[in-house]
Amino acid sequence: MRTLIADDEYISRRIMQEMVKGFGEVESVASGDEAVTAVRLALEESRPFDLILLDIEMPGMDGHQALRAIRVEESRRSLVGRKAAKVIMTTVRNDPESVFAAFRDQCEAYLIKPVMKEALLQNLVHLKLMAPPVIDLG
Repeated sequence: MRTLIADDEYISRRIMQEMVKGFGEVESVASGDEAVTAVRLALEESRPFDLILLDIEMPGMDGHQALRAIRVEESRRSLVGRKAAKVIMTTVRNDPESVFAAFRDQCEAYLIKPVMKEALLQNLVHLKLMAPPVIDLG
């Protein structure tokens, strides 16, 4: 699984990197503009991201704007639906307007910061990016 983390807060990026580093390659960027550029380069190299953890509140291009631009880039390459990256929006905001806007912009999930590892892993299972954990009863 290739993951892109876009968050202007260094500590948030590091925490999320630690959560997903065992699942494959991880890149991180500090702005929405950098996220769009990273996605564009990955698509040009035929190495698209499977998962994008995208902060909503960033200076310059925010997460909503970045997600719309990412979906345009994917659409140009016929990467829609299941072929598109799974995007989980992350934010400190838990208001209905922000949640609705994120899903309108075509994210697959929405997590409130601080992102908890259990919640992230549940979303990865739900999005079929990882198998459910095996419970050892023996």
